[in-house]
Amino acid sequence: MAMTMTRPELAKLVGTTPLDIARIERGEKEPSAHYVLLVISILSLDKDDVEVALAAQYPAYRLTRVTQPRYGSQQ
Repeated sequence: MAMTMTRPELAKLVGTTPLDIARIERGEKEPSAHYVLLVISILSLDKDDVEVALAAQYPAYRLTRVTQPRYGSQQ
């Protein structure tokens, strides 16, 4: 499914600037995991496919999150 969205529209949804999105698209700026997860959600992309594509450009890049124990939980 193709989706049409302008950089300014995506920037507004993600909370960044169209210039930052352009820099990320050109490979001039490494996107944060938070940004990538937002874009995956907004565009309804498959997280695993995106992670494979990112790893091809940024070999050390991972979208996995470190989980912290919840306050008051028994370990």
